[in-house]
Amino acid sequence: AMFFDTGVSRRMSLVPVVDLANHRTPPRRSAMDGELLEPVALGSDGESVALVARSDLRTGEEVCLTYRHEGNGQLLLHYGFAEMICADQPCFETLRLGASSTPLAAALHLGSDEADAAALAALRRHLVDGGAEGEAASALDTGVCSALAAACEAELRRMPTSEEEDARELASLSLSADDAGRRRSALTFRVVQKAQLARVAQMLHSLLACGGAPTAAQ
Repeated sequence: AMFFDTGVSRRMSLVPVVDLANHRTPPRRSAMDGELLEPVALGSDGESVALVARSDLRTGEEVCLTYRHEGNGQLLLHYGFAEMICADQPCFETLRLGASSTPLAAALHLGSDEADAAALAALRRHLVDGGAEGEAASALDTGVCSALAAACEAELRRMPTSEEEDARELASLSLSADDAGRRRSALTFRVVQKAQLARVAQMLHSLLACGGAPTAAQ
C-alpha cells in the first residue's frame, strides 16, 4: 500500500506492480538537489499513479522506490528491515543518547535539524545553570561541543557490543538460517547506529580541534 498526501487530501492506495518495487535510499547528490520525494505521484485525476525514473535506466537495472526518509528505525518498525548506509547516501538516522550517557537528567536525540538544535540548547542551558553563564560565548560553545562528544562516546561504551563485533556477526550469518533475516536487520540497525554515533563524536572532536562551534550535530 502507498500513502499519498496531495496537500488537499490524504489517501492510502494499493498500486499493483508499483507496490512490488524494493526500497533504496536516494544518493547524496539527489538529497542535495532536494530530490528526496519518491518517484511515484498521484495523477491529477486522483485515480492514476505515475512512476517516473529520476535518470535514464540501464537494461536490467532494478527500479526502486524510497519507502521512508526517517532512517532505519522507521524502516525496521514499518517494513521489517534495515539498510546499510553507503558513502554516497545521506543519513537520516535518529540517535538516542540515554540519560545515563548525558550530563542531563534526560535523554537527548540527534538526527534532524530540530532535534540537533534542541540537544545543543539543552546542553547549553545545563552549562549555564552549572555556573558557566559568565563565560565567553566561545568557551560556552566549546563546553557544549565537548559535552555532546562525551555523551556520544558514553552511549557507545554503554552498549553491550561494539560496531566491529556486530559487523563480524553480520558477515558470518548463514543465509539458510530460519531467523537470519530478522537477525540481519537487527545487526544492520545496530551497526549503522554505532557508526553514526562514532561519526558525530569524531566530527565534534574535529570542531574542537579547529576551534569551531556546533550548530547541528550532523
